[in-house]
Amino acid sequence: VLYKAEYFTARGYVFVSINYRLSPDVKHPLAAQDVADALVWLHENARHYSADPEKMFMIGHSAGAHLAALVSIDQKYLEKSGGSLSILDGVVLLDGTGYDIAQLMKNAGNKMKEWYTESFGQTKKDWDQASPVNFIKSESNIPPFMIAYADEEEPSKKQSMLLSEKLSEADRKSTRLN
Repeated sequence: VLYKAEYFTARGYVFVSINYRLSPDVKHPLAAQDVADALVWLHENARHYSADPEKMFMIGHSAGAHLAALVSIDQKYLEKSGGSLSILDGVVLLDGTGYDIAQLMKNAGNKMKEWYTESFGQTKKDWDQASPVNFIKSESNIPPFMIAYADEEEPSKKQSMLLSEKLSEADRKSTRLN
């Protein structure tokens, strides 16, 4: 985990780590928009860093996986930034949750409920707006996904399997790894 940049750059990739504003200072959808803004900027400026803008992949871990999924499925974020889903060639999600927040909240413990309501709001409508599974459409330009979760850790496994199934139902490419 500590050597992500070194791992990729040693293999000839250009590696960029982006940041986004965090809760409780901001609420949804600002963090997702921060990610989209950064992706569009990177796409527009890739050649300045010896990168190929036609070969962009996004990797997210944990909360970053949720944001990566949301931004690469719900096209409104990239469009608001002046881009489109077509700038992404693939998405890798590692141990994410929050792909279906309403479903997740049904069995969430008190601490998880506190975190999610602090970040996404208190109503099912709020949670649905922040849940990538609700924006999967077969006619969209959703890039291919690789979805990974560690061992049998819950709720990451259930959420990852759900997202993979929804992508498959819409004839979108996804690979699930355990």
